[in-house]
Amino acid sequence: MGTTSEWIGALKLGAFWGVGMFVLDAISGRKMSTRLLDLAALAFGSLLFGMLMEFGWRRVLHGGIAVVLAIAILGLVVVGLAVRRARKRSLS
Repeated sequence: MGTTSEWIGALKLGAFWGVGMFVLDAISGRKMSTRLLDLAALAFGSLLFGMLMEFGWRRVLHGGIAVVLAIAILGLVVVGLAVRRARKRSLS
């Protein structure tokens, strides 16, 4: 599990999803006060999406793939909390 071709496929799917979300976010025209944090959240979300689409739920919970999944989820939560805090500060 987790061969090189599978990881490349996961990165391709994640990159495709990430570019699509970036374009949709740019089209929406909302002011992005936390641009760097938004990009970090997009990167973690793209990795998570690519892994889940390529490996599936049953395979993603085995071995080293589970460690990368946990890092992606933890990173997404931490960045999400940081974005929320930064936006709250900019409104005050």
